[in-house]
Amino acid sequence: MSVPPYVFAVDENRLRYGRFERTGAGFELVDYQVVHLDPDLFAAGPLGGPIHDPERFRAVIADLQERIADEITEGSLILPDPWLRIALVENDEIPGKGEAREDVLKWKLQRLVPFRVEELRVRGTSHKTRSWQRSSHRTLLGFGLESLLRQLEGVFEDRGIHLGSISSESLTLLSAVRDILRDVELGAVAFVSARGYSLTFVLRGEPILHRFKALPQLAGDEPPPQLVGRDLKLTQMYLRDQFPAVEIGRLLLIGPSAIEERWLGWLASGFDRPAHGVRVEHLPLSSAGTEVPLHEVATMLGAARQEVE
Repeated sequence: MSVPPYVFAVDENRLRYGRFERTGAGFELVDYQVVHLDPDLFAAGPLGGPIHDPERFRAVIADLQERIADEITEGSLILPDPWLRIALVENDEIPGKGEAREDVLKWKLQRLVPFRVEELRVRGTSHKTRSWQRSSHRTLLGFGLESLLRQLEGVFEDRGIHLGSISSESLTLLSAVRDILRDVELGAVAFVSARGYSLTFVLRGEPILHRFKALPQLAGDEPPPQLVGRDLKLTQMYLRDQFPAVEIGRLLLIGPSAIEERWLGWLASGFDRPAHGVRVEHLPLSSAGTEVPLHEVATMLGAARQEVE
């Protein structure tokens, strides 16, 4: 099933909305709206924080609905990478559903992250990866603050909108660029924003490694090159240790145009291969709008083209 074409994206400063239509060329962005939020609406924290005043946020959604011609009853929500984190773990068997599954996922997660798992919502998707001389079962874990996620779901429900999917910028971006990576064994996607950057590595269509690094003032002042370079080199060393017989076939970058030149250089140096910026023609996108930055459209496009079983 295709997910609904209505996509919302929220962060500390804005609530955005996009609606896509399928065309012969892929997808067309036919509506795009932005509502600015009070800077103190959300509590601050490494995983975001609860909404200080849900009624204010409810009023923002109502304002947005007045601008939209369609009556929306369901949609997808994209959260910033710091609010919805990703971890990948190797596993043998995990219960298929219910509380037992969530308990096992939290048990695995608590050994990896410096957060109280009792305060988190954890979901996982398992897949089998074959590399080098072995195959392994991996589970992609997504986790965020239960209090924040419950509030967001509740406020949207109060406005008559059921959120069928909540995902992160990085994960939705993988769906947007999957055609570019289809013909390579190992692909990598770097996503840069004002909050930091993420690196996601995909082996034959399945994610095998994800890293998020927070860097303050990233989109404005240039981050320390030595800090970025060291992190990229460490990531490359880990990747070569885990998958020694596979080389990165395609290294993609997507982010604000102001940072592209220096980041293409850092990525190329860090991974010893050229990096390429994602363009409109690389995506199944017939129109990106005239004023909407591509890196903002791409994440929403990924959410719109995701499918569920």
